[in-house]
Amino acid sequence: MSLPSPTVADPAAQQNFDWLAGHLVVGRGSPEGVVRATPGSLYVDEDGGAGATLYVKESGNGDTGWVAK
Repeated sequence: MSLPSPTVADPAAQQNFDWLAGHLVVGRGSPEGVVRATPGSLYVDEDGGAGATLYVKESGNGDTGWVAK
């Protein structure tokens, strides 16, 4: 099964994110409300601190449902 690659809600912001293997995203700042992806996708916040560096997309197919780990 092939899943769609994550996208950024604002196409102008696309340059701020790197897509790795289609389901691993590296960027700056929280992905909540910004990065669209399918559940199971991972996001690494290069500016994140304790409890806010790794996010897992746990629900939905839009840009919400990201949970910091």
